[in-house]
Amino acid sequence: MGDFQFNVIDTNSIEIGLISLNPTDSLYYDVNGRSRHPFNITNTFVGAALVDSVLMGSVDYKFSPEFIFNYSNRTLTNLSVDFGDGNGLQSVSLNSDKSIYYSTTGYVHLKFIATFSDNTTITTFSSLKIFGEQSNQNQMRNLNSCNTPTTFDIWSKLSFQGYDESNATKGKGDVTIYHSKINNCDGIIRKPIIIIDGFDPGDGQKGYQLYDTYLNNPNKGLLGDSLRNRGYDLFILNFPTYQINGHSRDGGADYIERNARVLMALIDSVNLMKQGNEKMVIIGPSMGGLISRYALTYMEQNNMLHNTRLWISFDSPHLGANIPIGDQYWLDFYGEATQNENILVNRDKKIGSTAAKQMLVSHYLNNGNPHSFRNTFMNTLNALGFPNGDANQPFRKISLIDGSLGGTEINIAGDKAFTFDVHRWHDIDLWLFKVRYKTYTVASSRVYFTGSYGTSNVVFDGWYKFKSRINYSNTAIYTSGFDVAPGGIFDTQQQIAENGDGQLIHALGKQPHGGIRFKTSFYSVIPNHSFINTKSALAYNGSNQNLSENISERSLVCTGETPFDSYFGDFNSNREHVELWSPAVDYILKEIDAIPQLPLIKSNLSISGQTSFCTSASYTIPNLPSGTMVTWTANNPSYVILSTSGSQNETVQVTNAVFSAAVILTAEIKTNCSRVVLTKQIIFGPPVGGYITFSNAGAPAGNPVSLQPCERSNSGTFYFTDNYGNTFNSYDNPGYEFEIISTVNCDFYPDRYFDFAFDIAPSFSGGTATVVVKVKNNCGWSDP
Repeated sequence: MGDFQFNVIDTNSIEIGLISLNPTDSLYYDVNGRSRHPFNITNTFVGAALVDSVLMGSVDYKFSPEFIFNYSNRTLTNLSVDFGDGNGLQSVSLNSDKSIYYSTTGYVHLKFIATFSDNTTITTFSSLKIFGEQSNQNQMRNLNSCNTPTTFDIWSKLSFQGYDESNATKGKGDVTIYHSKINNCDGIIRKPIIIIDGFDPGDGQKGYQLYDTYLNNPNKGLLGDSLRNRGYDLFILNFPTYQINGHSRDGGADYIERNARVLMALIDSVNLMKQGNEKMVIIGPSMGGLISRYALTYMEQNNMLHNTRLWISFDSPHLGANIPIGDQYWLDFYGEATQNENILVNRDKKIGSTAAKQMLVSHYLNNGNPHSFRNTFMNTLNALGFPNGDANQPFRKISLIDGSLGGTEINIAGDKAFTFDVHRWHDIDLWLFKVRYKTYTVASSRVYFTGSYGTSNVVFDGWYKFKSRINYSNTAIYTSGFDVAPGGIFDTQQQIAENGDGQLIHALGKQPHGGIRFKTSFYSVIPNHSFINTKSALAYNGSNQNLSENISERSLVCTGETPFDSYFGDFNSNREHVELWSPAVDYILKEIDAIPQLPLIKSNLSISGQTSFCTSASYTIPNLPSGTMVTWTANNPSYVILSTSGSQNETVQVTNAVFSAAVILTAEIKTNCSRVVLTKQIIFGPPVGGYITFSNAGAPAGNPVSLQPCERSNSGTFYFTDNYGNTFNSYDNPGYEFEIISTVNCDFYPDRYFDFAFDIAPSFSGGTATVVVKVKNNCGWSDP
């Protein structure tokens, strides 16, 4: 609330000679000797909530002096407020809190009646939006368990009119909150992270499923628990199927722009919910990266604060997504030919959906070219650009990539992706068994991947009864094909095969008599293809348009070929789309913990120096470029001491020369926009003693001589493997000495070549015989 006193021009000031108007320049001028100034003093009072919307349920109004501003010569002496809760005007103390309960959603009108020390009274009004569901809000406020997620629905504040729609409408989302596991699980929002669901036609993946399958999968790094254990509250935004104006809308495949407006509303709401000044982190997997990119940039360009410090784009199709056009043609042909419901759903509700039209680089509805929706969307997205943060606030944008940075392709361009046949089969029941045989084929097709580097090839060749189709695809001469380019992997062919097997039987029908039936067969199925190519996930803007270019040996941040501040991916592997793995989780956690990470690049540099030593050794990195900083570390600093010189040279000193161990020496080389990590295993100290075991039908590891119970073996070379994986023997390692310490269930004797032969003890009737060995090198003897 605020009471303001200010001056306004007296409208009679010209008539009473306080100011004059010059007709030449139409400016007002002061009049010398005027009786008073030409202003009237006026006051105004405003009262409103400091937010424009709140969740339904109990709302606390704070009437603290820090929220009451007075820029006048009078003071506020009395205040009454109608909070719009149905209880009318209530007297309010000027240094107190007021708890009001809202049981329904919608807008409420707040009425403020203020009385001042000059005995004047002013009435002012404002509005407040109430949203959410009562049961969910009560659950949120009473939450005291880390294991109970909170859910609520949210609608966008801004409407959007789709390219093929006659009216602008709002979008809907549902939110699942996984609360922090610290602060006694009190459910108070302090450190929010928003995670946006990706392309999900039919809402097949709810918020809790996204959390369990991707964020908190023990096989994929347990990012969810790691964040919650750090005090973060995770808001998972899902886009459900919902009713709007009497029609059903598939939110998981709706316009990206409309879902972005839902995210904007959630950002506003989360900023209202949180306590403290912690700025937000937003993670956008897959299409969620496009939704969040649009939302954050739109807010910045329309002066809407998002209070976000870090945006993580996770394998998102900034330059488009790919479903093999041959797969699309298969769905289209057999969907039309058979009118099979399952095939039509996969065609129309998935690849034919609005969001798919916006993202796919090739589409069956436009002869393998981008759909017009994609052209419209990309024009809008390119005009927006990328988010840069609220004005004068720190902000980072990073990209996590599931595709190979080193150019590793997926499958072979032009290869067959799968074969599909439908046969009529006939069953004859005999007395003891049934005879089944194939009569004739009623449908058949072959699907192929697109070619590369200027190739034109068949991608679909199929027929059904009297209908047939052949489709071709052309690839630009400068690049590999979309189907095989390095990138996040998706299993469209596998899904077609699994869902299609048996799906045509009903559509093709069965003869009412005679036992004739149809059988569908998919074989030679290559399950996966490139879905989000690596350069698309990086929003690559360089000159080399080859999707299979090796970009692992340079930093695209240094060269300006990506808009991101940093990125992370594997050099050689192509992973499942939006798959997390341990190094990626470590990278994300460091970024979220405000420890900026540089892009990791591949290098031909190496650490030069001894592989093994007794007490100390020196190491260097030859040909190290100037302007770099080197950080040396060892994976077990209790074993060795490093000089930590920060240069290309490093000395390793053993802390206990009697002790034997292996250490991984690591050199991290940094520039201002990239880093390289080099490693070298070093072994120091005396060797590690070994032992061999053999059973009644076995021989020592590495020794081809077979030993049987109570039977003397032939003489042979003695092998053993230490616990670093190094294999030694007495004949080929003249720098080592060997000594047998003890045996169990066997006797031994050395021959003159220092090889060993063994007698199994006569009492040995089965089980394991053991020989313990001590070994000596120039550092000394191993322990037994």
